Amino acid sequence: MALQEVDEDITYCGLESGASCLSLLNTVLTPFGPTRPDLFIVDVYMPIMNGIELAENIRLTTHYAYAPIIMLSGAANIINKTEALKTGALRYERKPQQFNQYLVLAAQISSWTRNPSRLAQASG
Repeated sequence: MALQEVDEDITYCGLESGASCLSLLNTVLTPFGPTRPDLFIVDVYMPIMNGIELAENIRLTTHYAYAPIIMLSGAANIINKTEALKTGALRYERKPQQFNQYLVLAAQISSWTRNPSRLAQASG
């Protein structure tokens, strides 16, 4: 993943659906060990449970109700962006088309995880 090329200290867990993410969050054992995710990067279009539904469910959990969520989508759809931001996503980003664009986005995300106030300032 581009994120690890930019910042080796970031641990990530890639899952194939919103439902599998929610299931993992509800278990005691996670790939993160005793730590919890500092940030969720969620694709809008996922099978079983889409990213907007996942964000709604994340907001209902005790541990992750205020965790930052960044939504990614291949489509610049204003309806999806509006819904994502309504559910509490701090950012809605269009998926990069080329790997070097992923590296730029990964560098931004790395910066945001190191200084969460930048994420709040960058939202919009």
